[in-house]
Amino acid sequence: MHRGPAAVAVPIALAVPIALAAPIALMAPIALAGAKAVAAPAAPATGERPVVLAASSLARAFTRLDPRARFSFGGSGVLAFQMRQGAPVDVIALADPSLARRLAAEGIVGRPRAFATNAVVMIVHGRADAPLRSIADAGRPGIAGVIGAPGVPVGDSARRALARIGRSDVLANVVSEEPDAGSVVARVALGEADAGFAYASDARAAGDRLRAIAFPPSARAGVTYAVALATSAPHAAVGRAFIRHLLSPQGRVALARSGLGRVPG
Repeated sequence: MHRGPAAVAVPIALAVPIALAAPIALMAPIALAGAKAVAAPAAPATGERPVVLAASSLARAFTRLDPRARFSFGGSGVLAFQMRQGAPVDVIALADPSLARRLAAEGIVGRPRAFATNAVVMIVHGRADAPLRSIADAGRPGIAGVIGAPGVPVGDSARRALARIGRSDVLANVVSEEPDAGSVVARVALGEADAGFAYASDARAAGDRLRAIAFPPSARAGVTYAVALATSAPHAAVGRAFIRHLLSPQGRVALARSGLGRVPG
């Protein structure tokens, strides 16, 4: 089974992929078509900018939230590996709270805070004659599917959801396991697969290029994001400011505009 390319593709709305085989790449702010920026946290007198590692599905929301920050987006497992290798990072935001808690237990980050949710959906091409209209359709013979690799939160959530609704036939049609949600989106959008499992926010960002098919409520398909400050953050003050802004009412507005949900409670 194909395990996906070495380079991680970010969601369609972003033009620049991040090569994770190389040392950590820090991206300059990216202009998003139609995006409305939310006021960024005040910069300190030093002009420092936070360095943020974040799950690829957060790219649209985070670049709206703080256009001045330096971001690197990728799969949560790869980002955690980079943290364990001593990447010079201030903040990490993962689509797997349990992984964030493990990093905290290892002393790599401080206490994680849950800040948003995202639904996992099946995505298909947005053209009117696309043959798939339901999750069950993805189990038909001859359908090519893509999913996140084991350990990738979007893929793990999709597998659990498919198991809950008894659709193992869908997994039998998977031809490629990808390193993050952005890679799944790219394969479906380019016509390299008939269906994939990604986030509702990815489908929203792609506009009419993709169509989302929701799981039934009983599948409980989705993830929760957690953020934490690195214990060895080189710019701890601006890292804390970024997290405060993320958790503020303004931050919730930016997240909601990008299709992310609120954490219950």
